[in-house]
Amino acid sequence: MSRKGVLALISLAWIFSSCQPNENPDPGIIPPEDLLNAVYSDTTTILTSVILDDTVRTDNAIYYAVGSSYDPVFGKSRAAFYTTVNVAQNYDNFGSNPVLDSVVLILRFRGTYGDAAKLNGYQTIEVFELQSDLPVDSVECNSFTPIPFIPTPLATQGFVPIFNPYASQGAQMRIRLNQTFGQRFLNVDSLTASNIHSIIKGFYVRIAPWVTQSQSPGQGAIVFFDLRSEATRLSVYFHNDQNPGGLEIKLLTAGSNNKRFNEFSHDYTTASSELITKLADPNDQTVDKVFLQSGQGIRLKLNFPYLMNYISNQKIIVNKAELIIPVDALQDYIHYPAPLNITTYTLNADRTYNLTDDFQFTYYDSYYDDIKKQYRVLLTQHFQQIMDGTHSPNELYVDVPILSKNADVNRVVLHSPTHPTLPMKLHFVYTPVTP
Repeated sequence: MSRKGVLALISLAWIFSSCQPNENPDPGIIPPEDLLNAVYSDTTTILTSVILDDTVRTDNAIYYAVGSSYDPVFGKSRAAFYTTVNVAQNYDNFGSNPVLDSVVLILRFRGTYGDAAKLNGYQTIEVFELQSDLPVDSVECNSFTPIPFIPTPLATQGFVPIFNPYASQGAQMRIRLNQTFGQRFLNVDSLTASNIHSIIKGFYVRIAPWVTQSQSPGQGAIVFFDLRSEATRLSVYFHNDQNPGGLEIKLLTAGSNNKRFNEFSHDYTTASSELITKLADPNDQTVDKVFLQSGQGIRLKLNFPYLMNYISNQKIIVNKAELIIPVDALQDYIHYPAPLNITTYTLNADRTYNLTDDFQFTYYDSYYDDIKKQYRVLLTQHFQQIMDGTHSPNELYVDVPILSKNADVNRVVLHSPTHPTLPMKLHFVYTPVTP
């Protein structure tokens, strides 16, 4: 299954949603036949802000990213990753007169995001050796975690992010590392799980900074690798007197004993003028576009300043509350596919996520309507609890699904509530309660 397919399944499972277009979703509170006195509104005021992501854990990602891309809308983005390696088995004897043939870092390829064509996608990858262990506490593994590495690279290799299958191991990238580095694995008496991290702390894999500096809008791509696959490994190839044809020492990145995490960075000074304006003044409501980006990028914050006016002189039952967010259909979604879904949450005082209440109920529905080019999110229970006073009318965040935002780099341009033809709206159906 492709990278996009796996991420889609995880994202959809996480939000408990079928994600199939449904023009008549269950309203959840009152059945349709009881809506004789219902009132419909699509004029609820919505204020939007684009917010840079706080620290996002990236150690539990499905795939790990490396690359540089100059998105014409979102500007320059870079991805890199850190990983440790561990022995596939204990190696207690390297035989008589072991001679190193080569040492190769093999990365199982899982896909790209951006323009991977040769002229636009050509990049230079660098592999560095870590100077210290990765953090023990996985919460510390994120894009703001500085890990020192030896500045002289073990390898610098140009490549185009289009890879062909290799034997039975699938498509992969093979990076030949420094021979002196490889020799150290044959200079010890044995390689075991107990001593491997004293020999190699791990790797930092990135794109050379000059690549990012030289890219033009539309150029570059982010590449995804599967570090949980046993096909991804450090291979030390050698021969000895007993095996002149050669042997292989396998050091895997997979397994629970290894640590891995993604590193993302974005340069929004190179973004579109609309995005720069929204980031410079989060309260600016003149821009008719808003933006979402995974990879520790951008999320969207919504405020409903006059929401409580619905109950200023009456009580109501919320029959249906559905957020409609049109997508800017003029964007390039061939090279820059949009997220397959979005999710909504509020933030607790400690900045932890608090999923909207509808996630707990079977009538929750959220999907991308490919025909109408819009996201639709049912939030009936969330708004009902606000009307009942059992939930604070906090700011509502719209984001890519949590379990994919730490591994993917997709993004989407959306219409804001001030868009002249297809604005973001809240479809609000309610029934006044007679005292």
